[in-house]
Amino acid sequence: MNQHLLIETIRRVMHARGCTGTALAAAVGVHENTVYAWFRGTSSPRLDILLNVLRFLDLRMELLPVDGGRRSATPKPILTADVEPATPLQNGAPTA
Repeated sequence: MNQHLLIETIRRVMHARGCTGTALAAAVGVHENTVYAWFRGTSSPRLDILLNVLRFLDLRMELLPVDGGRRSATPKPILTADVEPATPLQNGAPTA
């Protein structure tokens, strides 16, 4: 998956859920500057951290064909998410 697209999807989902970079950093165990470096494109999350980010934001990686709906011999990974969360987040934590 394109790294830029991955980070932009994460940013979009965070925004939709009201999650800050600081809250994401605290949830996945990195410094907030690290998260902002991902957004600037000067750094990329390690795989273990990325998996924690996906879990925290309730995102899933799926292999889907991306050739106009026809079955592709080589499916590409994409992120899927329900942008409206079942439990809204406020400052990175579920609200009651």
